[in-house]
Amino acid sequence: MKRSSTVSWLLIAVASYLLFLLAWHMPATTENLYSNGLYLYLRSMLEWLTQWWPVSGQWLVLLLAGAVFWDLIRPFVSSGKDVRNVPTLARIGLSLRRLLTSIAVLVAIFYWSWGYNYARQPIDVQLGITPETLSPAMLTQELTGLIVPLNTTRAVLPAQLPVPARAALQEQGRRLVSATLLDLGYPALRKPRLNMWQPPGLLIRLGASGVYLPWIAQANIDGALHPAQITLISLHELAHAGGLADEAACDFIAYVAAQRSTDLQTQYNGLLGRWRQAGARLKRYDAPAYEALRNQLSAQIQTDLDQINAIYKKYPAIFGDRLYDDYLKWQGIEQGVDRYADALAIWRAWQSKTRE
Repeated sequence: MKRSSTVSWLLIAVASYLLFLLAWHMPATTENLYSNGLYLYLRSMLEWLTQWWPVSGQWLVLLLAGAVFWDLIRPFVSSGKDVRNVPTLARIGLSLRRLLTSIAVLVAIFYWSWGYNYARQPIDVQLGITPETLSPAMLTQELTGLIVPLNTTRAVLPAQLPVPARAALQEQGRRLVSATLLDLGYPALRKPRLNMWQPPGLLIRLGASGVYLPWIAQANIDGALHPAQITLISLHELAHAGGLADEAACDFIAYVAAQRSTDLQTQYNGLLGRWRQAGARLKRYDAPAYEALRNQLSAQIQTDLDQINAIYKKYPAIFGDRLYDDYLKWQGIEQGVDRYADALAIWRAWQSKTRE
């Protein structure tokens, strides 16, 4: 690999990031030119290219990682004339140069294929709402309002919830998220692929229940997810494919999509997702108050909650939340992973507006 190629890709990556910093100061322009313009064409192209692959995104990622790894070690294992007499130090330099090139290529593709969406207009501007920081009283009100619909919905579902097939999750998710995006003033999805990673727990150990990979324009969820949460997380990841990078916005889109579904298990996923998010926050302020509310849920719902918690205990995240927290802050999200909790504030503000 020529040194000039490495320098070129590094310059492209740096320029892409500098443009990203500039985009943060022009959210309306980013919304119009990129999120509702260039991104839609790039997404369609990537989805068309990758949907024909006979393997899921998980194996595409491993294939690409393997190719990069081979490129790095090739100077040390190749027996060709071009490297046989090259000093070890020079081989190390060549390997490092290839590593830098690979990183630069990934960074540049990340921003142009999806990353600039972090700088688009916030969802509260799009919806014309002003979310409030949720106080313990608001969280208590949210949880109290969920008790009856949760108990009623869970009562008509099987004791052992069925795990939806990947194809069914993909088809339903595309339809629900597309309809929700259109209703909220965003472009609809095209045909993003949804993958279920194996072995179960792999993504969770990496610190994520699901992840959208912009390099291949595919949404991914962990195969260990509980049936009471797997549909909601699928909706969240497919919302990312719609060009929404904000985690709170994607949670909100998932809540709205689940609520509008005619499938009771999907509705239950949405209700329980809101319960878990509100409950986690109230528990920080007043654990006894949360437990008192939790005890008003049916035994089956409490079992579902216990089983979900058991999954995350079974597959503890190797890096905790720190790695993803740092990543989000690098993208300009000051709250880091705490941004997820703002989805409820968006939900309440939107509900208030739609009731007017």
